Amino acid sequence: MFKVFEPIPNELERRDGFGTALFYNPTAGIRELDACDDGAADGLRAVAILEVGSKRFEVHAAGGTGSCNSKAITGLTGGSDYRLRACLRNGSGGANVYCDVWHHGSVY
Repeated sequence: MFKVFEPIPNELERRDGFGTALFYNPTAGIRELDACDDGAADGLRAVAILEVGSKRFEVHAAGGTGSCNSKAITGLTGGSDYRLRACLRNGSGGANVYCDVWHHGSVY
């Protein structure tokens, strides 16, 4: 399991809400990507973003503070490198804001 914690937003535009992204990457079984919206209510959704090669997966926690959502991730090859990050977003089609840095790992 790899967990991304609170993004560090620009201090001039700081909001008190934050998102988390979790990638469950077991050696056997189902891989899963989770997004959770945490902290104070801020009107934004949390988005977990996983990139493996040319594949991109997103999960949105759009139910407000305390909400989470998950998605089974299939079709990945063991040994592939991945990038994972958490962002906040204004609406489903809005731009990502208040993103954490990319975190890197390898698919088991």
